Amino acid sequence: MPPSIRTISLGLSLFGLVLAQSATAGERRPSAAAQLRSAAIPGLIIKFRTPPMAGRVTPGEIRQQGAERVQRLAAPAARAGLTLQFSRRLATGADLFKLSRPLSSAAAFRLARSMQRQHPDIEYAEPDVINKVMGVGSAAGRPNDASFPAQWDLHEAAGGMNVPPAWLLGRGRGVVVAVLDTGVRPHADLQANLLPGYDFVSDMAASNDEDGRDDDASDPGDDCGLGNTWHGTHVAGTVAAVADNGIGISGVAPEAKVVPVRVLGMCGGRSSDIVDGMVWAAGGEVEGVPANANPARILNLSLGSAIPCLNSYREAVNRVVALGGLVVAAAGNESQNVRSDQPASCPGAFAVSAVNREGGRAYYSNYGAMVGIAAPGGELYTHEDGILSTLNDGVSELGNDSYDYYQGTSMAAPHIAGLAALMWSVNPRLSAAQIRSLIMSTARPFPAACASCGAGIADAEAAVKAAKALR
Repeated sequence: MPPSIRTISLGLSLFGLVLAQSATAGERRPSAAAQLRSAAIPGLIIKFRTPPMAGRVTPGEIRQQGAERVQRLAAPAARAGLTLQFSRRLATGADLFKLSRPLSSAAAFRLARSMQRQHPDIEYAEPDVINKVMGVGSAAGRPNDASFPAQWDLHEAAGGMNVPPAWLLGRGRGVVVAVLDTGVRPHADLQANLLPGYDFVSDMAASNDEDGRDDDASDPGDDCGLGNTWHGTHVAGTVAAVADNGIGISGVAPEAKVVPVRVLGMCGGRSSDIVDGMVWAAGGEVEGVPANANPARILNLSLGSAIPCLNSYREAVNRVVALGGLVVAAAGNESQNVRSDQPASCPGAFAVSAVNREGGRAYYSNYGAMVGIAAPGGELYTHEDGILSTLNDGVSELGNDSYDYYQGTSMAAPHIAGLAALMWSVNPRLSAAQIRSLIMSTARPFPAACASCGAGIADAEAAVKAAKALR
């Protein structure tokens, strides 16, 4: 029978998750929370065309070069009444500069354009925008997990993904999926499939754990004044919750492993942290961060911002692709063309739209020519029509393991990440491009209206069979 569900009311915000509860922002950290909720731009990401220094560059040399660039950029910053401070070099080779005071998005873009006009050796300059989660809410091969019957997204004919027959071929063993999100709780239905991760949240005010970047990728809560979402735990459960343990749910790839990469804190996360997390997750180098001992072939990004793909994201996606990784990105929840959302609109990203239980476009889901595939995202008009996954029942503090129904393209994307893991487990020689192509070519037609939602609804059995057959 389905688990006990905590009662929450959910609504759609511009970017992601809103938990409508009685708590107000004034009850906890009012000044910090208010600043975080404003989504003001705290810094600029600037990449120079200057050739990199010869040989291996020391942190001291990077700081020195950063200080010199601060001086070069001082004039346009001063005209805006600002000063700059060099923060760090990103994994893409761009530099992050902190502003002396946060700017609105429009003002930050104006300043970035001014700097680029004044300095022709700047390849690009752009705001370090705040990104949000993209979720809302609360037969043969079938597992014995207690709530598997409630997982319509895996087995129902209309809006489901036909997963159980695929498990007869493979369950994701040997494949690593990185979940870039709010962090992941060591839930009893998930812990066995968790690998060591990393916390990339550098903003102490948003971190909620008071220790900046470190090797603890667990979710301390992302309360932005309306309650914790435990979003990363829900997403990770859809990818790889343990199957056949008699409790809870099953993930799409119940034998895959998850590397949690914490890039979102209270009220979201900075692009500069996310792009570093992406490169690290795929096995690339990030200054000052230990190497990832378990590079992921699949990156799940159930996050984004309602802005077309900026250069920092474009470079990070390119880096992941060059490392052989597949970037699975939620299409976004604004019911608009996905071209207005990053990272889903970035070249090389596999954008995933959401369908409801009837197999039609979920009312919130973005759409458009850049969408590659559709997967179950649910709709909470009826609670059980959402996507059931692992959670924590703590509202303002850490609570106990639980399960709940959410909706969103955040929930659709990890279905595709899990499917890619199933496919790689039966044929590890496939390239990321082949995985993407096979998912699209084996998709089934939409049984209900879903214009510009991608190639169709992913069919796990058909995709895994095609992957196994391709030699």
